Amino acid sequence: MTKHTPGKWEVIESHALGLPYSIISGEDYFPLSIARVNVRHSDKEAQANARLIAAAPELLEACKMADIIFNQRNVNLPKSERITKEQAINAICAAISKAEG
Repeated sequence: MTKHTPGKWEVIESHALGLPYSIISGEDYFPLSIARVNVRHSDKEAQANARLIAAAPELLEACKMADIIFNQRNVNLPKSERITKEQAINAICAAISKAEG
């Protein structure tokens, strides 16, 4: 399976090609454009869509953490890699907050 572009994804106002928002990965000196969001009904909807896309890596990581906790996979991990329920909940809350703005 191909992995997604790593790093923190963020929303910027771009107005490139008539599309008001871009999602970029800002890990490098030269940010990589992940996606561009069009306005369908309203600018607020476009902003919300852009935030949701930009939160995708954090949402995926939070889901993986929840999977480990809920399916009791922590016991198979080395002690240094184990996570707590609190860590998983914090990651979930942070990812939701980023997605919702």
